Order: sequence, then structure tokens, then C-alpha cells
Amino acid sequence: MAVLTEEEVQRRRDSGENIVLLRGESATDLNRYVNTDTGIIVGLPPGEKERLNASLRQALGINNPGPTQQTKQKVKENLKQSSQELEEALENFKQVSPQKNKQKPKRPAGSGISTDSMVNSLLGSEKNAVVHNNPKKLAQEYSGFNNTKILEPNPYYDASDAEGAQVSSYGLRGKHNTHIILGRDRPRGKDSGKGKEANTHVGCIDIIAGMSGILAREVDSQGNQVVTNKSPELDAARIYISQRADIDSPEYFNLAQGNVGNITNRSAIAIKADSVRIIGREGIKLVTSTDAYSGASGRYIGQEIQGIDLIAGNDDSDLQPMVKGDDLEKVLDSLLELIVDSQASTAFVFELLIAFMGAFIDPTGSAFSRLSTLLTRAPVEVRNMAEQEKNFVKHYLNYKVDKNPYAKYKFKSQHNNVN
Repeated sequence: MAVLTEEEVQRRRDSGENIVLLRGESATDLNRYVNTDTGIIVGLPPGEKERLNASLRQALGINNPGPTQQTKQKVKENLKQSSQELEEALENFKQVSPQKNKQKPKRPAGSGISTDSMVNSLLGSEKNAVVHNNPKKLAQEYSGFNNTKILEPNPYYDASDAEGAQVSSYGLRGKHNTHIILGRDRPRGKDSGKGKEANTHVGCIDIIAGMSGILAREVDSQGNQVVTNKSPELDAARIYISQRADIDSPEYFNLAQGNVGNITNRSAIAIKADSVRIIGREGIKLVTSTDAYSGASGRYIGQEIQGIDLIAGNDDSDLQPMVKGDDLEKVLDSLLELIVDSQASTAFVFELLIAFMGAFIDPTGSAFSRLSTLLTRAPVEVRNMAEQEKNFVKHYLNYKVDKNPYAKYKFKSQHNNVN
């Protein structure tokens, strides 16, 4: 990456570029010049390139920056080690059945990103004792490599009396902060959702991976065990299935109203995570209004066709109807025909004007002869232009639904919207 001097920065600013110097958030972060219009890093201040090279040498285990034989050998050894680790990972990936003799991990437990999270996440007393007092057991039994166990917070869910099953007190609780909760409608604590009141027909299945997300904990700062409630904002990944809920409301997932509206007191399924993918090898259909009766209340809804809103950023301020391609194509084709006809009439007018002016200055008489021929066509062209004016009005009314409810080409969707 290029190094920018103060003179070069000033020259770029004088030429109209908006360049600012962003300071690194920590001592290890590089300072860099950024173009605020494009968000692109355009260069580094003097001295930062040396810091970057020093960081790279340190990461490779190279202390001497010069191209010595010892440096080259160290780089080769690091590359060879990385290649061996890659081959081992690929070999494990190709396995179709577990090994009979499990290999012990080559690296100690907690190496990498999990170290800080274990220290900061307030583990229970038993796990905390293993971390601080039994490093051998930590390395052998809780390494996390090859999908084995690892020590991390596994919150105790604040279950209510209604959330019961034969497997556990409220459903299923995995060893790594995974929960399947079977009970009544409850998006948050016990005093939330339809289950907070004496309502029937409000059964709920809640599947959560990562309850409270990065803030998960088992004990408080004094070491006392705590219980955790659900949180639509904090839970890392969640599938919420309810027999009756106000799924769009702030108490649940706080979604923009859109044209579909904030539906209340209906059966609902919500899927929320950092990244959601819906994959269909042979297509995906998003279908609404398939049945005549509501699943929650049994009320007749056969005439209430609901559409689909695609709302990016949870902002419905610029929600517009989607376009139906076939109808729009017909509208554009008709408009193109009208433009061609209009251009032909305009060309005739210019040709007539040129012949008229030429008749006064052309001694041969050919321009006058041409003018006479064009004048015989004039009445036909006048009628064509009048017809074109009518066609423009017809074309306008053929797609303008607010002016003509019987418009032929309704290329704006009546039900589906996007922002």
C-alpha cells in the first residue's frame, strides 16, 4: 500500500478528493488515509508501512528484517507447518465415520479466541475450577478441537411452570448454550407474550442457539447462579413458533409495518440470526393467503389477500409496489411504437419545410416539384398526428391504474412491495 506524504495529501484535497486520516483504535492498529466519498483506503502516513512490515515479520516469527539465509529458512519452516496443518484439516474433513481411537489435540485448550471469552463470561464454579486449577484436564477433555467439548457459559433458563417436557424441566438444554423450549407464547420474560395472561391456544416452541449471545453467563460477579430470560435482541440465532402472537410488535421482534401491516393475535413463525439462508435445490416459493380460515382464531379470511413485503433495514418509508415484468414490457413496447410514429410525422414536417424553402431559391424547379408531392401527403399526415395524440391518451390510461381502474396493463403489483 502506498505511503502518502503531507504534500501528496494536500494535492489530492486541492483536486477535490475528500481525504481524512483515521487513527487506529489501538496501539496495534494502523493509521490510514481514507477517501470519505468512496470509503476506500488510499494510503498510509509515513512510518506506518514500516509498522505493517514489522507486524508481518513478527507474525511469521522473523526478527531480522534483512533477507538473510536464516530468515528464508524460518519462512520455509512456517510455510511447511501451515501446509501440514492444512493437510490434517482436509483429512479430518474427508472422514465419514468417527475414529475408534480418538487423538489428543496437539494444541492446549483455550488457545485462540476462546481464552478471553472464557475469562470474561462468568463460568460456573465447576468449570471455573477446571480452567484455573486443572490445566491437564482442560487440555485433554475440553479442547474443542474435532468438535469435542469446550468450556463456555451455558445459561440456566428461567423456566416457568408451563414450560415442561419429559426431557428436562422445560424442553431440551444442550451442553453448549442450545435450547428447545416447549411452553406458552413468551418472547421474553415470564410477563411477556400471550402467555402472561390466562389465555388458551397459545402454545409455543422456541429454538435458541446462543441464549443472550456474547453476554451469556451462568453466575453473577459474586459467583451466585443466575437464570436467564429470552431476548429477541441478544439471542444469537432463534426460530420462534407460536400458536398465537403479535409477532411484529416491539414486545416481540419490532418489525416495520410495511403494507402487509403489523399482524396481531395470529399464529406465527419468526427466524432471526446474523445471517439467514433459505436454500431450495429445486426452487423456493413465497406464498400467501392459501387458506380461507385463520389458524389462530378460525375466522374467515378468504377475501383478505395479504402480499409480501421485502423491507431492507427495517425501514418501510420508501416501500413501493414490485413490478410485473410481462405487463411492463407490453407498456414499453407500445410506448416505443408511439415514439416511432411521432418521429415519422416530425420527419415529414422537416422535409416539407425544407422543400418549401427550396422552392424559392431552386432555379431548376425540382424543389417546387418535391413540395407539390409532399403537399398531397399533408392531409394524411395531419390525420396521423391527430390519431397519435389519441393513442398517447389511450396508452396513458392503459397502465395508469389510479386514473382507470380497468387499465389493461397493471404492471405494479397490487400485493407485493419492496424498498
